[in-house]
Amino acid sequence: MADGIAKNLTTSLSEEWYTPSWILNRVRRVLGGTINLDPASCAIANERVRAERFYTKEQNGLALPWLANTVYLNPPFGKVGRESIAGVWADTFFTKYCAGEFEAGVLLTRAACGTGWFSKHARTQVCMILDDRVQFMEPTGSNKSGQTVGTALFYVGPDPALFVEQLEDKAWPNGAAQRAALRA
Repeated sequence: MADGIAKNLTTSLSEEWYTPSWILNRVRRVLGGTINLDPASCAIANERVRAERFYTKEQNGLALPWLANTVYLNPPFGKVGRESIAGVWADTFFTKYCAGEFEAGVLLTRAACGTGWFSKHARTQVCMILDDRVQFMEPTGSNKSGQTVGTALFYVGPDPALFVEQLEDKAWPNGAAQRAALRA
């Protein structure tokens, strides 16, 4: 019995955790109204995200260019061996931004504060940690249960103060986000 509980707290039976509309509406406002690319998506998820382009699991967005003005990424979770899938996607998100492949982006991920990849980015990037656990959506549109950890959104781009403003009623900022808001 305890093994089953531990498994449920650390893994998910499905990678399909679709972003709720209230988050996507704020993301679109931060990104100027349009999401040009979602590099880890599918047709069903894109009905909600409404990205101009998206890459599917079969296309492997990790290996493709992210040439776009704006990017939204809600990566798959889980692990391959001991490596976090979300961590690989997060590293790719920041690497491709720094390489100039896109101008502004938002990354939604678990607030995995005890992991190396999350801590590395949370120390240096603009990040907002949501106050409450997010009710992600099933492919059917119903609420998905089982979210056992918090959620964080990272921002890269020219207007971090707008990002903070759009989320400040639902989240708290890390140090980089606080500094960005003060500079506005």
